[in-house]
Amino acid sequence: MAERRPGISKREQRRRKIRRRRRVVLVLAALLLLSFVWLVYQLFFASPVRSRVRWEAGSATPTVSLFLKKENPNATMLTHMGNLNLKEPGKYTVEIQIGTKTYRPTLQVVDTQPPEGTALDQTAILNTQVDAASFVSNIQDATAVTVSYKERPDFSREGHQQVILVLKDAGGNKTELTANLTLEKDTVPPLIEGAEDLYILTGTKRPDYSGNLSVSDNHDINMEVAVDDSRVDLKTPGNYPLYYSAVDTAGNLTQVTVTVHVVDQMPDAETPADPEHEGGSEEDDSGDSEDDLDDSSDSEEE
Repeated sequence: MAERRPGISKREQRRRKIRRRRRVVLVLAALLLLSFVWLVYQLFFASPVRSRVRWEAGSATPTVSLFLKKENPNATMLTHMGNLNLKEPGKYTVEIQIGTKTYRPTLQVVDTQPPEGTALDQTAILNTQVDAASFVSNIQDATAVTVSYKERPDFSREGHQQVILVLKDAGGNKTELTANLTLEKDTVPPLIEGAEDLYILTGTKRPDYSGNLSVSDNHDINMEVAVDDSRVDLKTPGNYPLYYSAVDTAGNLTQVTVTVHVVDQMPDAETPADPEHEGGSEEDDSGDSEDDLDDSSDSEEE
């Protein structure tokens, strides 16, 4: 049989009860003390200003009340908010004066809103690099936004293809838009203007044959004209062909041929009629008419 434990005496029971009461009293006293210390700290030592405030980029300018733990009509914002770039994420120290004390909390500007934009379809010439930003319009965000391809298109593939644009703001927020890219062949050749036949004296040094030329293209810029004067002999009088050519990146070729006249003497320009000589003839005719009139009047008097 199990051994029976002796019972607890009444004296021991009273002792245990007293000890429990003491523990409860000590806990309550500690709580009261902590509450008193916290109250004193709040009244005399705790800052009435929040140490850090988060603010969404692009929002309205924050006021002094945002930094206060409770309303205080004596609080004054010393920092001019107009001098802070509240459209870019970052940390800024502001100054707030309450009574004779100046507090310096931190204003943390954050960007948590993703950018918005409208996707635009684009048509371009085959093998032409198209900037990703050209696919997006009406971009809206509080911070600067960059546009890039999620996967770079194949600009060497003729026809239609889908592209995905990634809009990323300064806070790292991203938005994806989808647009269509159509690549077509360039079949329009360059245009050469200003090509004319030339007259050059025998023995003249090689001139700048492309001095008066201009070349344009529907796609390429800063094009150059190639000059082929291999069949021109500046030492021997005669008529020689001069070839101009221009080719764009798509391989479209334009050729223009003019004639170079190598001569010993430049051709004379046509001599215009002498207006003075012509006028003199008229005066002579009019003079003769006056004499005729005089003779006729004399005849009438006789």
